[in-house]
Amino acid sequence: MGTFDDNRRTHEARVGSFRRIAFTLAPRKEDFGLARTVERFPFVPADKDRLAQDCYEAYNIQVAALAQRATATGIKRLVIGVSGGLDSTQALIVAAKAADRMHLPRENIIACTLPGFGTSDETWQNALSLIASLGASHREIDIRPAALRMLEDIGHPYAQGEKGLRRHF
Repeated sequence: MGTFDDNRRTHEARVGSFRRIAFTLAPRKEDFGLARTVERFPFVPADKDRLAQDCYEAYNIQVAALAQRATATGIKRLVIGVSGGLDSTQALIVAAKAADRMHLPRENIIACTLPGFGTSDETWQNALSLIASLGASHREIDIRPAALRMLEDIGHPYAQGEKGLRRHF
C-alpha cells in the first residue's frame, strides 16, 4: 500500500527485536533552578518600540508574499473566510493591503462568512463589521445544513438533536 502501511505491518516485529536495559532513575528532589532566566515570551521583545517594529515587519512580509503570489498567478480576486476571530481578522487586513499594493479595488476581495453551530452573534457581527470597514465584498455560506448532513451520515448522536444542536436551525 505504501510506506505507512509497511511500517504498520512490521512495527510489532521491529519493536520486539529491541534490546531492553533496565535501570533506575532517581531524580533530584531539591530545587536546583535554571542556569539562566527564560523569558515568558522569549520571541516577543519587551521593548514596545522593538515589538511594534517586529510586528510591522511580519505584517509587511505577509502582505508582500500574498501580493507576489497573486501577481505571479495572475489572479485579480482574493477569496478569504472570515470568522471574526483573530486569525481571519489578520488575514483579511493583510489581503486588503495586498490588494492596495496590487492596485486592485478592495471589492475584489471576496470575504466569506461561514456561520456554523459554533458561530456566536458577536464573532459574526465582528466579521461583518470588519468586511464592511475594509470595503471588501461579502458572501455568506451557511455551513450548518452541510455539517448536519455530515453528522447524520456518520451516525453522530448530535444529528438526532441531542444537546440542543437542532435549536441552531
